Amino acid sequence: MPIMIMSEAGSEPLVTTTVYKISVDGLVMQVAARGDFSGVLQNQYAMDEKDGYLRLAANNGDWNNRLNAVYVLNSNLTVVGSLENLAANESIQAARFIGDTLYLVTFRQVDPLFVIDLSAPTAPKVLGELTIPGFSTYLHPIDADHLLGIGRENSSVKISIYDVSDPTNPLETSKYVIPGYSYTAAGWDPKAILFSAEKGLLVIPVESWSYVEFNYTNSGGFYVFSISTQSGIDLRGVISHDSYYLSSGRALYIGDYLYTMTEDTLRVNAISDLSDAGSLELPTWYYYYYGEGPVTKTLA
Repeated sequence: MPIMIMSEAGSEPLVTTTVYKISVDGLVMQVAARGDFSGVLQNQYAMDEKDGYLRLAANNGDWNNRLNAVYVLNSNLTVVGSLENLAANESIQAARFIGDTLYLVTFRQVDPLFVIDLSAPTAPKVLGELTIPGFSTYLHPIDADHLLGIGRENSSVKISIYDVSDPTNPLETSKYVIPGYSYTAAGWDPKAILFSAEKGLLVIPVESWSYVEFNYTNSGGFYVFSISTQSGIDLRGVISHDSYYLSSGRALYIGDYLYTMTEDTLRVNAISDLSDAGSLELPTWYYYYYGEGPVTKTLA
């Protein structure tokens, strides 16, 4: 069973990443192959293995001289295919490999979404490109022809639906921008995202700020969206939570109820209309430090 281990060496603007393939036989492990490619990987979604090939989307260079590339390595970790000098002077924000296709978002001032064909490992090529304001930092498949994007436009959280049914002409068919200055951990932490294509449900923690009469107001909660490839994106409501803990917030559903949790509070709401079904204040360092006890409310 091969295990891929990544190690990085060097510094911008010329960075090389070394890839090791480790063979495991019982309790015996040994290096089976080693390879190198230029650049670094943003996260786990920038790499994928299919049919014995390791596919990678890499950033290189500094902010003023960005070099982006897609590499395909064979089972010996030798580069057999590449697509270099992609979106010069922009940086990779999101990558998602789905079958023989790579969806790649780069950004500097606008957001190009690239559709890249990897069906021929030795000759990856760009099929289509979409340029729109803002950028997505996370991509998730809705179905075979649509992607969900979570990212930013100006200083606000942006949710997008992309139609990729025609890979030569990707389209943004719907978007929702949260008003004012806003931030979500879902932009960099996939565990902060609850998405169900079956239920058409998207839940993400969002912190927002507004400026009124020389005062900043801060609010936060879990934004609950309906996601439909036909009717688009609709905000169903916001489940209020203390914004201080939202960066580590999580959401899940069980049966007909939606559970949203931060470090200090668990809330339960009906999925149908988001009506309140109960809440529980959880013990945190604050309670232990001051010797207080948690306050509870019976859950429905």
